[in-house]
Amino acid sequence: MSPENFILTERDFLILDALTANDGEMNPYFLDILRQKIRTASVVKVNEMPVNVATLGTRVSFDVNGTNAGERILAQKADLYPVGACLPITSLRGLALLGLTEGQSMRALNMAGVPETITLRAILYQPEAVLCEAAARALHLT
Repeated sequence: MSPENFILTERDFLILDALTANDGEMNPYFLDILRQKIRTASVVKVNEMPVNVATLGTRVSFDVNGTNAGERILAQKADLYPVGACLPITSLRGLALLGLTEGQSMRALNMAGVPETITLRAILYQPEAVLCEAAARALHLT
């Protein structure tokens, strides 16, 4: 793992922090990434989140080791979405993508201990951006 700059919403940070309650049951590679994100992330309010950062509910396009790995929605729980539509943050790749900025990569060990480089190619939809747009439109309508 290399040091990275992560940006998390207050909600995403609290969810990650809550995951540490079960740290004795976690894969050590997952726990390393989780602790790094909690320790080093910049935490911002929803309306301050840059539109090019992956948050919970964001649909992302990403690469693994330079190969297109597809598009997924970063989710807290996989069972809330159709099969194959999401990447839960309880997976190493999902956790690695959370808080990354477009073009940013994170090098981490996968569950088998093999190094991977996960790169956020593009943000295809970010819920915070939509909320901010709606709020801005509402202010202009009044």
